[in-house]
Amino acid sequence: MQAIHVRTKIDSETLHLPELRALIGKPVEIMIVELAPASREEFFAEAAHVPDTPAERAAQQTLFRAWRRDPRFENFWPSLDRYLAEDTQPQERGGETEEPAA
Repeated sequence: MQAIHVRTKIDSETLHLPELRALIGKPVEIMIVELAPASREEFFAEAAHVPDTPAERAAQQTLFRAWRRDPRFENFWPSLDRYLAEDTQPQERGGETEEPAA
């Protein structure tokens, strides 16, 4: 038995799922489950939070990376990309560039 997990956004009544090509002509069960949308409050509460310690910052970045893979947060992906990119850029202080702490 082969199982395929597809996460996609339905944008019409006609679905095109090339992942299912190997199953054409075989009996299958298709189940559609609506994902709960991410709440704006959840996203902005975390995005506005400035971590106090490197450990908190690492935890926040881990959460942001998880949200970046989660389709529920698709509306926030551009913001998450910026937050994650900022974390990889050297910090500028007083005209000098300071490398992020390891």
